[in-house]
Amino acid sequence: MQFAKRSVILIFLFVSIASIKCYSGDKGTINVGVLYNGLLMSDYTSGVGTSLGFEYRPTVLKNISVSLRYKYVYYHFDDGAKQTIGDDGTMNPYNRIPRLSFNLHTQQIGIVPKFYYELMDGVDLFIENEFNYVAVTGDVRYLLGVNEKRKISGNIPFSYSAIIGFEIKDKRLNYGLSVGYTTLSFRDEIARNKPINYTGSIPSSDAGILINFYFKIPLLK
Repeated sequence: MQFAKRSVILIFLFVSIASIKCYSGDKGTINVGVLYNGLLMSDYTSGVGTSLGFEYRPTVLKNISVSLRYKYVYYHFDDGAKQTIGDDGTMNPYNRIPRLSFNLHTQQIGIVPKFYYELMDGVDLFIENEFNYVAVTGDVRYLLGVNEKRKISGNIPFSYSAIIGFEIKDKRLNYGLSVGYTTLSFRDEIARNKPINYTGSIPSSDAGILINFYFKIPLLK
């Protein structure tokens, strides 16, 4: 129920910003994208998702914009500790002891100031800072010594992402690609919900690298 209430609040905020009164000549766009968020290795947190945002870029400050951005991202983690048996029927001595795995759903709402620099005609370089509130739900399986599955529901009040990218201007819409790094980590939420008799260490569970592809739908010109 609390998660549903958060969703309603996020949608309300998005609509409020999108309907803000703008001055003649200012530019506003709806930005739609897909993203990867993880450390690009099988034994670390990995997430895929979508984003939706409203970006406002005033004419008087043509190199600066501010966005309200909503993201849904699904994250998966497994420490890769799988028991394997060799051809001779014996256990592989290099097996690691399994600790935990998780599947998490997140809704992220953020304010995103952005600075543009024109590289050439029709191509902009940009730097953005993303400040997010994150709501988290999902399942965590604590394996070492307990093999217990628990549902978690909580929030991460603040995460920060630094991102750099480029944007190509087209007659109908703009599109771009960006990469960055986020401080988002699920370790505290996972540790907070662990069973008392769980003896394993909690991995860092950092989300890490961000890769975004997006396109813009103009609302104001």
